[in-house]
Amino acid sequence: MPLCFSSNGFTLRSAQLRWFQKIYPFQQLPISQAHFNLSLFNSSSALLLKFSEPAKLNTSRQRFCSITASNAPTVKAETTPSTFREKNPRDVNVLVVGSTGYIGKFVVKELVNRGFNVIAIARYRSGITGEGEGANVRFSDVTHLGSLENCLESFGSSIDVVVSCLASCTGGVKDSWKIDYEATKNSLVVGRRGGASHFVLFSAICVQKPLLEFQRAKLKFEAELMREAEEDENFTYSIVRPTAFFKSLGGQVETVKEGKPYVMFGDGKLCECKPISEQDLASFMADCVLSKDKINQVLPIGGHGKALTSLQQGGYSV
Repeated sequence: MPLCFSSNGFTLRSAQLRWFQKIYPFQQLPISQAHFNLSLFNSSSALLLKFSEPAKLNTSRQRFCSITASNAPTVKAETTPSTFREKNPRDVNVLVVGSTGYIGKFVVKELVNRGFNVIAIARYRSGITGEGEGANVRFSDVTHLGSLENCLESFGSSIDVVVSCLASCTGGVKDSWKIDYEATKNSLVVGRRGGASHFVLFSAICVQKPLLEFQRAKLKFEAELMREAEEDENFTYSIVRPTAFFKSLGGQVETVKEGKPYVMFGDGKLCECKPISEQDLASFMADCVLSKDKINQVLPIGGHGKALTSLQQGGYSV
């Protein structure tokens, strides 16, 4: 009984749900179940989850659009764009951490396709070689500052931009602070020492109403990133807060096909989202590397079309 949760898209199964409630006793949202039959699912078409008339989530490549969020501030600071923005992409060194993660792989591919000189940091046991997707792959433990420093010293060149695609795997307390805060901060420290003057952060739209530890960890780093830009007019950032991915919303499809219930929080109307494809998100993050109109901003981003509640994602017309 998987449960898709937040834009980070991790899945809670029935046993894990009990663990979740134990760790976060304040999370008292009731869970509703709705049984229904699922027509044959075709992964190349819409997501079909039936109550009466099926709702269709278009998973084809469509251009993303902005999401209006009252408590996702835009900070427009007066700043002098760094000289790297005037360079040809092949002369811009972009350090990517979290490069082998779910979104990181798409971001690396997009940056390489645009001609940037990409230095992709990978775990020692990631299984990839020194050339991945056309990037210069370096191996390091991002949770260890010294390891990351040694890794970049061997690179022998300055860094222009850091792109962080780091995200904790479990969303648990220890994992969240180790990855979403500490490891991400390590990449900022090392990048700054290497000459980086811009930082692109992969965050999440759900941090607007923080209830979970990974959201708090991301917000803490966001605040420190903004402070860094306030203290140094030559340093800038772009904080990208995407909504849910199609993969996240499709997490229950297989279990529903097996006749198991569709699961949602409360009455299914607690939140809504405009799901975005991984390729479109990667394209937007790559835009943030050079685009002057994305300097020092928090950027909520979603996909094409109308925002849908959990009920509507399941095919129920409200």
